[in-house]
Amino acid sequence: MRPASILALIPLALSMGLLANANDYTFDSREYVDELSAREDHFGDALAAREILSDISTQLDEAISSQRRVLRCSPADHPIFPGFLNNLANFVLHRFKHSGDVFNLNEAISIYENAAQLTPLGHPELSSRLINLGSAIQALFDVTKETSDLDCCTRAYKSAVDCMTAPPSIRLDAATRWARALTQHRPHSSDEILPAFDAAISLLALTAGLENSVEGRYAQLQFVSGLPSEAAAAALTLGRTDKAIEWLEQGRCLVWGQLNLLCAGAPIDDLRAHDGRLAQDVTNVLQQLERAGSTRETANANMSLSEKIALQDEERAHLELSRKWDGLLATIQAIPGFETFSQPPSPYATLANDLPWTEGGYIVIINVSDDRCDSMVILRGTSEPVHVALPRFSLAKSNEYRNILGTQLMMHNLRRRTSKPSDEEVLTRALRRVRVGEASHRPNPIQDVLRVLWQEVVKPILEALAIPRIDDQEAAVTLPRIWWCPTGPLAFLPLHAARVYGFEVSEAIHNYAISSYTLNVSFLIARVRGSRSNENEATSGLFLTSKPSPPGASPIPGTIREVRLINDMAAKKKTRVLKVEGDEVTVDECLEYMEQYSSIHLACHASQDTIDPLQSRFLFHKGALSLGSTIQRNVKNADVAFLSACETGTGEEKVSDEVVHLAAGMLAAGYCRVVAGDVVNRGRTRDQGR
Repeated sequence: MRPASILALIPLALSMGLLANANDYTFDSREYVDELSAREDHFGDALAAREILSDISTQLDEAISSQRRVLRCSPADHPIFPGFLNNLANFVLHRFKHSGDVFNLNEAISIYENAAQLTPLGHPELSSRLINLGSAIQALFDVTKETSDLDCCTRAYKSAVDCMTAPPSIRLDAATRWARALTQHRPHSSDEILPAFDAAISLLALTAGLENSVEGRYAQLQFVSGLPSEAAAAALTLGRTDKAIEWLEQGRCLVWGQLNLLCAGAPIDDLRAHDGRLAQDVTNVLQQLERAGSTRETANANMSLSEKIALQDEERAHLELSRKWDGLLATIQAIPGFETFSQPPSPYATLANDLPWTEGGYIVIINVSDDRCDSMVILRGTSEPVHVALPRFSLAKSNEYRNILGTQLMMHNLRRRTSKPSDEEVLTRALRRVRVGEASHRPNPIQDVLRVLWQEVVKPILEALAIPRIDDQEAAVTLPRIWWCPTGPLAFLPLHAARVYGFEVSEAIHNYAISSYTLNVSFLIARVRGSRSNENEATSGLFLTSKPSPPGASPIPGTIREVRLINDMAAKKKTRVLKVEGDEVTVDECLEYMEQYSSIHLACHASQDTIDPLQSRFLFHKGALSLGSTIQRNVKNADVAFLSACETGTGEEKVSDEVVHLAAGMLAAGYCRVVAGDVVNRGRTRDQGR
């Protein structure tokens, strides 16, 4: 057949296959039809369903026939021939899904194997074709339960991971399939599971690389949200608590970790001491990358030709910057002592030795996954973390209680301060006590959430650590500090408020410890180091500002009185303090004051941007202070940021592992301690400091 005729067949084969794929009913649908046929009242529905399945089967047969004709007319040594084989295998696999005939499945596997063997090493499509092969063999294992089939499946996935020329996202897909197949069918095979999840977690960072915009990085991570917790659960099943912590450190807060390189106290300070010019080059490139990443737009149909050309120019410039960053990174890692610069966190023992305190402090990481819930406690100088299983709690409960809490906050109008305040609220601030029914015997959803958090999460951890209850708060006893590090949906629940209501002697976390939160262990270590190196009398002090009536937003009650009271108390303590109100300060002036004062108190509206967190902002009377502009300013000597504003600690459910909120962003901007003052987590301290 002439080449022109071959080309005419290709779109026919592909279109027939796409049509069949669009109606991708599996052979389970046939069982459903048989069940319908057995019921007289649904006999008509069964006939209609059989007709639909018959049409799909016919479409698949035509697609397979067209694809076979393409192959017969194509030279076997042509570079595109393996791609034709892969397409044919896809259609044959879909026929198995409709028919349930294992003969079709075995044929698809044979064709996939041929396609992979004919694809040259280094070809960017090889990884995808090996994934298809592994997926088909896994389907065969589900039928046969033969160990040899599972071995072939995992070998195919591993080979797909090893294809270095494939995009990181494709290799991550292969690693995830590899790890999940093993955890499902060989959950205690540490020799196989550990390398699989090691590969998957390592590829997470590559998937969210600096060559993408910030928005693009979060979009990529959205599809693998929860993978670090899944890996940690597998490690805990294997008795490797240390590995669980390492994977959570490597796989969570990736974008904030990239931004952390810009801030004081990060490894770049050590580089600056060794080679100031190289450190400045790194800072400049990272700032340009983040600036470009936060301003790039997405092309759309309404863009003019000149706008699309400008966007392409921006994308090329961004790619060039990322290549420059890769070159700088290679130069730095070639310097003795900097081999691990910008690399994943150290093993557990190193992390524990780097913690800043010797006693009275605990980092409690709580991991929730589909299979189990566990806490891991880190203490300085220990070779192993303390593992506390939490068998009564679960991922399902986390999601349920997060939804309950969100609903209750909405019902009490506590999500945002948008309602018109009363005269009393204007003077006393919108923060108010909401009745939770102490005097009533009726069930209260918020009480139930806090009680379960106490009984099933917090109390077992306190008991395992033998932390005593202190009733006399006036006694000269220093309560220990717990830095909570929850994962997944548990990050949206107030562990610091866990307690039991309705008894003569109530139980509450504040009788045992002082609660703070940390994004992860590495952030805590970096911020404490930064807080010690940033002590400077010239910048110590407090800057306060209130924005009671920003344009386009509802008035905020009590902000003026709030900052005036704090200002008066600071003055009495002889603390260096500056207070500005309303339109007395612009955004640029605020950034200058943030450099001049180590602590800030912002009483204003805030808005969280979950798509591009660097565009999250505080609303001023004259403009908005974005998180991106704060990070780019690289505020020196930053210590405490009190964010008396809504939406500062809300987070984003789709990328819960990335802890996307303003409080985390202010930590990334360099502040050692942040108090998130939003109405969802009122009083929740993101304290990374001492």
